[in-house]
Amino acid sequence: MVSAVALLMAACSTRPTTGDGGAPLVTLEDAACNGRIVRVEEQASPHVAPGSTIAFRDNPPVNGTHYDQWARWGIYREAIPRGYWVHNLEHGAVVIAYRPDLAPAERDRLEAFARGLPPEPGCMAQGVRRRIIVTPDPLLPTRVAAMAWNHAYTADCVDEASLERIVLGLTGRAPENVCGDGFFPLDLPDAGAPDAQSTTDASGD
Repeated sequence: MVSAVALLMAACSTRPTTGDGGAPLVTLEDAACNGRIVRVEEQASPHVAPGSTIAFRDNPPVNGTHYDQWARWGIYREAIPRGYWVHNLEHGAVVIAYRPDLAPAERDRLEAFARGLPPEPGCMAQGVRRRIIVTPDPLLPTRVAAMAWNHAYTADCVDEASLERIVLGLTGRAPENVCGDGFFPLDLPDAGAPDAQSTTDASGD
């Protein structure tokens, strides 16, 4: 029997990649919080089994080797392993991450920002409001980061204006255009209602 993962992978439609190197597709003028965005060189991005050790070339990673399953869309209080969410980036997502030492008030601002984003019409038809993940990540070089395929934004604090430009400008700019919900964590319900994947809190906190 063909697994649900295999069926969704077979359904992945391709679109042009953002290319190698060059200037970022989104510019940040007068970004707050020492925010900066870089466009990272494309590299081979093969799939490996979940739990495999991956030596990412870049920090934060925005392409490269990743797990053959991707994470469920949502807001998390426990770190989603990078191997999952890099696969989400390949599907056109934006992942917003923060270091665990970020002040709770700043974390709450990130979560409120993600919940307030407009829906993606093309994904709404598939029961998914928006391809976004918010997750802590203890390996980040800065307190806040936002990743899209081949693009990395880093900042010392939360700047909603820059984050909005990144999310709205870079969502869907990836090798695959996939809205379908992921498979990790396994103990969460399916997205179902349009808002489910944008309000999930994996910690239960």
